[in-house]
Amino acid sequence: MTNPYNEVVLTQLKETAQKVFSGYALMHLKLENWKNDVADVLVYQLSTHILAEEVENRTKTICFKYPKSWWQMFKQQYFPKWLLKKFPVKTKKDTRLVTFKKYATYPKFLAIAFPEGYGGKIVYRSFITEKKGGVLDEYREEKE
Repeated sequence: MTNPYNEVVLTQLKETAQKVFSGYALMHLKLENWKNDVADVLVYQLSTHILAEEVENRTKTICFKYPKSWWQMFKQQYFPKWLLKKFPVKTKKDTRLVTFKKYATYPKFLAIAFPEGYGGKIVYRSFITEKKGGVLDEYREEKE
């Protein structure tokens, strides 16, 4: 049967979100919610802490090159190659110092020995070892 009124039949479906927290993460779990009037939605935000070891910390100078203005961007995107040879795109350079950090995280580490607000040194013995010079060592230590 055809629908002369262009009606759409909607079905209500159940929507669920689930996240499992354990150990140290569960001890520091924080739930916030607010209403976003612009999008007409209710937002829930879960945040927590996890234990991590910093395994790399390096700084690198990055150079960004980009068109000088909107007109230069337009030329770059739409001008044919022969016209770009005659009127090349003028660019700007911007140099920034960027720090890259890499962490080994332990989200399931059971930290029942550490009370709320504990901010001291955490040392534990790892059962995972690698060859000498690897990222993981026999002893781990969180830097203060």
